[in-house]
Amino acid sequence: DYLVVVSGSNMMVYSARSGKEQWNTTLPEGIPCTLTSQGASITVWLLGNQELTSWEYKIGSKTPPENLHTLVGSWLTPDMECVISGDDEQSVVVCFTGEENTQIYAANLTNDEFLPIQLEGVSALQYPLHLHATSGNYIHIGSDLYKLNTPTSTLSHICSSCRTGDSQTEKGGTVRLTVEERGQNVLLRYRTEYDNGEFEVDTRAIRGSVAIVNVFAFHKTDGSLTWRTLVVRKDSSVALISQTGDLVWVREEGLANIIAVEMVDLPSAQFEAEGFLSLLESDANPLTLA
Repeated sequence: DYLVVVSGSNMMVYSARSGKEQWNTTLPEGIPCTLTSQGASITVWLLGNQELTSWEYKIGSKTPPENLHTLVGSWLTPDMECVISGDDEQSVVVCFTGEENTQIYAANLTNDEFLPIQLEGVSALQYPLHLHATSGNYIHIGSDLYKLNTPTSTLSHICSSCRTGDSQTEKGGTVRLTVEERGQNVLLRYRTEYDNGEFEVDTRAIRGSVAIVNVFAFHKTDGSLTWRTLVVRKDSSVALISQTGDLVWVREEGLANIIAVEMVDLPSAQFEAEGFLSLLESDANPLTLA
């Protein structure tokens, strides 16, 4: 396992176990906007003036990266936001212009042409936008979930105040969840290759919109597919929900936020050599000494 860190034009790979740097390289010109990895390969999307490019790197290799895609748009600028939905040749790149009269464009990776797309089920976009792509051409715009229909170049509205997540087992079993906020409850819709359904789960308090959905799918010893999901809400609470719709637990992770920091110089005379050691052995609070 490894961690990938991008800082400016530098990309570093660290061991997730030891924390030591394993490999580094310099990226081509552009602003990194999306990074994906599979095995020993890393794909980086860079946004520049009038073009969006993707490069594949082999960790540990000294060979130059391979330029996988170059998408051209006269309206593309480094301050725009672009996301990539999916991770194969059927993936779609979605960008928006970042203006009050926002226009969203999409390009399928099988061609190099950006096309404007239409939104269904929504009258106006709330600016500024935030895009987040998942597999299956699902795209989050703000707190809403849309599905991109590539043949018609339209975005269909799925739900509000919701998020989606999916997981695949080593044997190929796939689970996709959509979790929607319903006040104190969440509405969870699931789909596998075997069945689909929905249920409401009481999360014991009004916790705000759904922020993150992490799905963990696996096979039991009898070969049947099962799953669990971790749902993070706007209040930073984390809930574990089982396949049967049972709330296993809720943990309050957002107990406090730092609102101010003040640096205090401790009196140096009180902490010289033996005096400092004796102070550590006592019950005195050094912050209260004068």
